[in-house]
Amino acid sequence: MDTPGWRLRVLGQVRLSGPVLPETTLERKLAACLTYLALEGATSRSRLVGLLWPDSPEATARNNLSQMLRKLRLATGHELIIGTDELSLAPEVQVDAAQARALLTQGHVSDLLKLDGTLLHNLNYDDCPDLDDWITAQREQLQEWRLGALRAEMTRVERDGDTAQALALARALLDLDPVSEEAWRHVMRLTYVSGDRPAALRAYQKCKEVLRREFGVDPLPATVQLAREIDRGTVPVTAAPRPVALPLAVQRPPHLVGREREWAQLEAAWGQVRFIYIRGAPGSGKTRLAQDFAASRGDYIVYGGRPGDTDVPFASSARNARTVLERFPDVPLQEWVRREMARVLPELAQPGEVLTPLSSEADVLRLRQAMQVFFTERTRHLAATLVDDWQFYDYDSNQDGAFMWTTPLPQGVEGQLPPMIITYRRDEVALESEQLILHLVGQGLGIVIDIEPLPDEGSEQLMNDLGVPPDPQARARLRQHTGGNPLFLLETVRHLLETGQLERGLPERLPLPPKVGQLIERRLSLLSTPALQAARAAAILQRDFDVELVAQVLGAPLFDLLGAWEELDAAQLVSGERFSHDLVYETVLASVPGSVRPLLHRGAARALEGQGGHPARIAQHWMEGGKPGQAAPQWLKAAEQAQARYLNATAAQNLGQAGEAFWAAGDADAAFQAWGQQGEKLFYLEDHQTVGTLAQTMQERARTPRHKALAHRIHSATFLMRGEAAQGMAVAQMGLSCAVQAGDLRLEADLLELLVFSSYQRGYDPDPSAWLERMLQVGNALNDAALQAKTHDLWALYLGAFRPQEARRHAEAGEELYRRTGDLQGVAACTQKIATGLLRFGDVHGAREALGRMAAALDQGNGMATQRLFLLEGQASCDHAQGRYRQALEALDEALQMDVMHADVWAPELQAGRATLLAELGAHEEARTEALALLARLPGSPNLRPDARVLVLSLLIQLGSREQVEAALQEAERLPAGGLYWNARLDLARAALLPAQERLPLLEAVLKAGRTQGLHGVASAAEARLQAARLDLGLPPQPWERGPEDGPAGVISLLEWQVVRVRVARALDPDRGEQAVAAFRAWVERTAQQDVPPEHCTRFVEHAWRSLQPSGAEARRPHRQLKLTTAARSEVWERAAVVGLAGVQGLLRWRFQSTRMCVDTPSMLLVASYPPVRVSGCAGSM
Repeated sequence: MDTPGWRLRVLGQVRLSGPVLPETTLERKLAACLTYLALEGATSRSRLVGLLWPDSPEATARNNLSQMLRKLRLATGHELIIGTDELSLAPEVQVDAAQARALLTQGHVSDLLKLDGTLLHNLNYDDCPDLDDWITAQREQLQEWRLGALRAEMTRVERDGDTAQALALARALLDLDPVSEEAWRHVMRLTYVSGDRPAALRAYQKCKEVLRREFGVDPLPATVQLAREIDRGTVPVTAAPRPVALPLAVQRPPHLVGREREWAQLEAAWGQVRFIYIRGAPGSGKTRLAQDFAASRGDYIVYGGRPGDTDVPFASSARNARTVLERFPDVPLQEWVRREMARVLPELAQPGEVLTPLSSEADVLRLRQAMQVFFTERTRHLAATLVDDWQFYDYDSNQDGAFMWTTPLPQGVEGQLPPMIITYRRDEVALESEQLILHLVGQGLGIVIDIEPLPDEGSEQLMNDLGVPPDPQARARLRQHTGGNPLFLLETVRHLLETGQLERGLPERLPLPPKVGQLIERRLSLLSTPALQAARAAAILQRDFDVELVAQVLGAPLFDLLGAWEELDAAQLVSGERFSHDLVYETVLASVPGSVRPLLHRGAARALEGQGGHPARIAQHWMEGGKPGQAAPQWLKAAEQAQARYLNATAAQNLGQAGEAFWAAGDADAAFQAWGQQGEKLFYLEDHQTVGTLAQTMQERARTPRHKALAHRIHSATFLMRGEAAQGMAVAQMGLSCAVQAGDLRLEADLLELLVFSSYQRGYDPDPSAWLERMLQVGNALNDAALQAKTHDLWALYLGAFRPQEARRHAEAGEELYRRTGDLQGVAACTQKIATGLLRFGDVHGAREALGRMAAALDQGNGMATQRLFLLEGQASCDHAQGRYRQALEALDEALQMDVMHADVWAPELQAGRATLLAELGAHEEARTEALALLARLPGSPNLRPDARVLVLSLLIQLGSREQVEAALQEAERLPAGGLYWNARLDLARAALLPAQERLPLLEAVLKAGRTQGLHGVASAAEARLQAARLDLGLPPQPWERGPEDGPAGVISLLEWQVVRVRVARALDPDRGEQAVAAFRAWVERTAQQDVPPEHCTRFVEHAWRSLQPSGAEARRPHRQLKLTTAARSEVWERAAVVGLAGVQGLLRWRFQSTRMCVDTPSMLLVASYPPVRVSGCAGSM
């Protein structure tokens, strides 16, 4: 073990000494290396060699460094520099420059002033520009530290009454900075106070000479005014104020005053709403009002936000949970609740317990339910919950609160959470929080009460409580000065007490600062230097601090800090683990000198690392401390934690922050890696704006081929997110060239994927096969299951149109690989493709099973809005194929309301499906209107798929819109070939435009293609229309190839398919016809009752019956008029009652005497015509 006692002096002449080495000088680069490590901490070898030997090749520079370290080791016999890739100074080496920094941080300014000398004095580094710049900056910083220390010490000794010592320090300050007018004013004033007015005026003349000689300017007005006061002998000379014991009434006024109006509003709202928001300016008395009112209701608990919470997910929730645990430690904790709460409070985890990351909305729901139970079981007996300083709450904690207070408790949990009183600053809450308030108020669950300035009566009563003399004029001046702000009035009175002015009576002129913050600054000036530094360290920490943590930030012994902390508590600046007021915190933070602030942030980062603080909080401190290289790994850890808590947007943000930190630290490779990961997350989160900004940043900073490839990848994605496929493809091609040049196979595969996707958006122009084959080669070469899965997924997408069987095999392989890698997004994508393929094969049940697997994957994942839209579209297609019209319509309407990427690409297909459904429900005019509107939009639509165009064409043919059919046909034929399935459906539409005789060959060709390709839904539809065409021509029907259970799977309507089967049955045999009509009637009745929206029932039934009317040769067949007897009429009503028509028979107008039957069977109930009926509900429409 090395012997401690090594000392390195770098202030002044450089000297190194140790137990076995007398004081000796050091070679200049070794001195610089040791100094850099002492002040900057651990540093990579590459960074050091770049600083010390900037013009040498890296190999040579590294060898130089190794030789220098070897010489040091031989000379000292010890390893004073340790590490391999990252080097640092051994902990036993004490360096005076680092000691100076520690003394400044801890507030020991008098000791700091004893450490004199220029950093690396008389050593020149002109041949090392970056190192020379760093040394110059450090010298300037040391100078600034000394200046600050001199000012602080001068203030202290003057306050203690030692004017001579204060003057000596002022002159020392002037020696360090001869052109500082502030230093000149100190010398002038202290010289005057010492009793030497002529010398003070001579100092002023000297100041004028220096300024004119150096800058050619005259002194500032403040300096001139001081000289005039010295000349006239009117400089105020008062005893320095010293802390005094404040009366209890000043520490906490005994009464709530001037809030009668607000109190009445609280009384009126209590019991009527769950959320009472008290909003006002800082210091307006929000907290006092909330506390007093809550206390008037009974026992209550206080939760508080803290500055800095917004940077750390669940920070506010975690603090609230600890508050509850500390107050109610004896309430039993259910095991499942403990396990979930351990995600928020790590101290609740069992030893060795590993919590699985949250990976779905269901996981988040379980966590929030556990939080709801946790808080309810501990606080349900309380009268109220007070949330103070809500403007500081983090977003995720707000979501927790909204869930807990607005969602019913899980079964078996009794009681409820107490109503909330929430205070916050006006205009300082986040936009989403303001929207939450408006939502709750709009629902009648909350109310907002605004705090106005104290009325004059309230100010008078507060001054009575504070012991202000009853001088009307003085009180009027105080009221006017403080503007009805209770805290400002309180701080003003406190200031007058501390300066002794209140006891002597208010002076004629009140020299009071115009803002409460400036009053607090004066209170800070009364603190000792160690107490002030402790307050500053606490302000840097922002929240959740204690004496021990503050001591660690300052690097001071805990015992030494206890006295300083007691001083802060006595001055009412801190209270427990927080500042006494937000304005106190803000004032203390603003008082931290710029030269000290980075040191305190670094100390905070180290202290929080030692205590296992949240990485985002630690990273922010490293960034504020000017150490981005230390911050970057913490941002990556924060991203991992956010992902584990299912906070994908936060994870993306943290990755971006990591990239910026790496970039600032000079690690471009790591920066681009982090940005690339951020871009992926933003792409799947569909955050267009942020992805675009990121792409621009990466392009501006890219230098190497790999960096350019990564930048092109994100830039290409921005085009593809907007549906601009041509631009996206061109950029991806450039990126691919860069990736190949860089020799990065994985990046090459990423860019190949973008090329495939851009080809997909262009209708697979050009053919992506070569790109897909190369992707699979790369995946196999890397043995990367995720890449292999993705490639199978893309193959399935590409082959789905023309080689559906191969596409299905690829999709199934992709699903299996995605499940193996845990990629829920991929599972959803592949199962959607499987479902689409199965539906085209006519396997509706198989498609539903695949959609079930897709839904399960989506339930376990986050975001994936586009995939959820595809799920709804697939469910609607299955519902349509099975005659579940209401469910299909609901799914399409929900999908059309979704905000997804490329909404204008997917919307036409959803709209065409919706119009088709309306037509099948009998809402012909509504369907026609929607179809024509869609047809007008399609030529300029970014949707280049055949689906919507073929559906619109088929629909307009069905509706008899001959004028628009030609335009629809041209639009459908304008696109390249749409694949086997949609080409077959287009041929079905074309056939419907032909005379019956010419229709037959085309329908036979479609039927054959359907059989050959396994497109059973297409085959069923083609067979049905072929049978209908033969019947229209008077030809006998052919035997059915497919049974009644093999429907058309949505290719044609289920109604059309049912009608054709009835027509064929009638043509083959009257008895079979009667059975078919009965089955048809039962299907119509069942569908109308169960699967048709109520508003469409009447039209659906009318449309169904009319669809069964004879056409073509059937219409020309002889038929007979049938007069129904009374018995027959009774049979009709009896059957009507059986099928649920009881109670509405009187509304129906059946024309029994004029009913024209389509078959020669008197027992048929099929009615050819009847007046339209307008009744509510499905049963009344039958």
